[in-house]
Amino acid sequence: MISFPEAVDVLESVSELLKAVRAVEATVEGTIDELDSVLAVLGFAHNKEFQNVDEALRYLDKVVQPQMVGVRDSLKMGTEDQLARLKQAREQMDRLVLRMRMVVDGDVGDLLP
Repeated sequence: MISFPEAVDVLESVSELLKAVRAVEATVEGTIDELDSVLAVLGFAHNKEFQNVDEALRYLDKVVQPQMVGVRDSLKMGTEDQLARLKQAREQMDRLVLRMRMVVDGDVGDLLP
């Protein structure tokens, strides 16, 4: 069973963990801006008249690839911890729901296999 104060504690904890949503949103918005920049670079590469394939490959290797790696790395760095927090919030909510069902149902007979 669960007491009302325990439920409030869990909800406060989940609320704190859900603040990660703001950080994830900011990271995603920043990543979109970075991808727009990469698209501009690709547009330039598409319109540029390279002398040969080697010149085009050098451009891709020196300009486009580093930008793409940067986008990937910043997305990973900006979301990894925050997504772990969101997962933890989901797990806490799942446990709270189970415990609240126990209060409502009076037992866990229908919740266990």
